[in-house]
Amino acid sequence: MPSLVTFPTILAALAAFALIGPAAAPGGEDWKILFDGKSTDAWRGYSRDGFPAGCWAIEGDTLKTVSGGKGPCDLVTREPYRDFDFELEYKLSPGGNSGVLYRVAE
Repeated sequence: MPSLVTFPTILAALAAFALIGPAAAPGGEDWKILFDGKSTDAWRGYSRDGFPAGCWAIEGDTLKTVSGGKGPCDLVTREPYRDFDFELEYKLSPGGNSGVLYRVAE
């Protein structure tokens, strides 16, 4: 009997989520997209004025490290931010470190 009660409950929950739909994508005047898959204009190198192109490359819509890139290769946003939500997807080799730091003084 419990499985008969559970199935309708799950079905109702799935239907409710389908009606809600996905959340609106960030953008507009309240959001700043830092990487759009095409441009690194929002970024510069740590302790540099320019982007460390010898360390990073855009492949498809992904920002990837360049093998053998000459450091320093750390990225910093060109503009300072006080109140933010930061979201990213990354892929690392086993034992790797995302290296994501924020509120760092240069």
